[in-house]
Amino acid sequence: MKLRRLFVGRLIILIGLVSALNGYAIYRLYNWGLDDSSEFYLWKDAQQASTYYESTGRLPASDSFRQYFIDAKALPSRYTQALPKTRWTTGEVVTVEIGQEFLYIMPFDLARGHGPAFVVHRFLPEDDAGHTGPSLTMVGLILLLLSLPIVGAVAIEMFRSVAGPIERLTAWAKTLSSQPTATPRKVPALPIEELDVLAAQLQGAMDELALTHQREQYFLQALSHELRTPLAVTGATLDLIDRKGGDTLAPWRNQLDRIRRAHGDMRAMTEALLWLWRDRGDDLPLVPVPMLPLVEGAWRDVRSRAPEREFNLQLDIAADLTIRSIPVLLQITMHNLLRNALEHGAPGIVRISADAGSFHISNVIGMDEPSDSGVPGFGVGLHLVERIASRMGWKVKVAKTDDLFHVHVIRADDGNQDMATRLRST
Repeated sequence: MKLRRLFVGRLIILIGLVSALNGYAIYRLYNWGLDDSSEFYLWKDAQQASTYYESTGRLPASDSFRQYFIDAKALPSRYTQALPKTRWTTGEVVTVEIGQEFLYIMPFDLARGHGPAFVVHRFLPEDDAGHTGPSLTMVGLILLLLSLPIVGAVAIEMFRSVAGPIERLTAWAKTLSSQPTATPRKVPALPIEELDVLAAQLQGAMDELALTHQREQYFLQALSHELRTPLAVTGATLDLIDRKGGDTLAPWRNQLDRIRRAHGDMRAMTEALLWLWRDRGDDLPLVPVPMLPLVEGAWRDVRSRAPEREFNLQLDIAADLTIRSIPVLLQITMHNLLRNALEHGAPGIVRISADAGSFHISNVIGMDEPSDSGVPGFGVGLHLVERIASRMGWKVKVAKTDDLFHVHVIRADDGNQDMATRLRST
């Protein structure tokens, strides 16, 4: 059922119930007011008639509305024929309907030793407008009090009709794990069509995420297999060259050392990246990493890719600064930040500062960088940095001040110095 149809149906039920109740209440209130006021005026007329009889010996004159009769025998035959009883109790009001006339008849004591006399109020259809009853305020208040329980009951039922499916949807959504491999519970049956569609869309999104994750895992497994073989061949070849080359390789020793370092870095990066994208597994060991040599080595590597561009590195790193981390992940992070600074930034000074809890890099904004992009100046490589930070429990903050881009990587609780202070200090 659509949500709109549900609300419309409940509103129709509410309007129907309230209208029926109010109609019945108005009818009852009308008759109650009519009966109550007629009895009051009958008593009043009876008292006046008794007083008048004591002083004059006769009853007051009758008119078209108010009639007096000395005893039951004096009642008109059409009255007595319509009366349901012939025994009378003083003060008891009897109502009689004769044709279009409506009679209120009340016996009353006229004098000691005298039988009951009668006062009759005679109502015709045209007299309805003059009937006395409860005030309009009282009628409205009574109708309001009568309507409130129905309105409340329908409102509660409407709330439960919507809240129940929403609660079931919420409970089911809580079973959706952030891990794509987790199997969610079956989608609950929901009576509201919109919620049912939403649940189906959530289920479809989770299924698509699981498929994407599965494809990614297959790709990583294939990548791991394909990369390890050529890396092993390269390593074995380097070892063979070292054993067989002898002194003839002396002129090429520096180049071979660079190849060997690149080969080692590539193996370490492959293992680290595979670990980074695995859902679970043993953590890589943390080891002390000298920060200054790592930054300088990363700068030499990325600077060699664009030697013609005028970039200068400005460091604020203590020579003895050492942090415990996974070396290859820290190396990947620094390489990506520096490479993006050179590729997406304008020529100028690249500043890097670091301490035991964090490190910060800033570069000049490139003139061709769009100002409305999400994190201009750092390119796709920032995604890898954020992935590493997420897995390592770090925090990455990106900011733009004047003509500079800033990336601040917090390795630990660095609450003593916020990012704004660091940006001003640079």
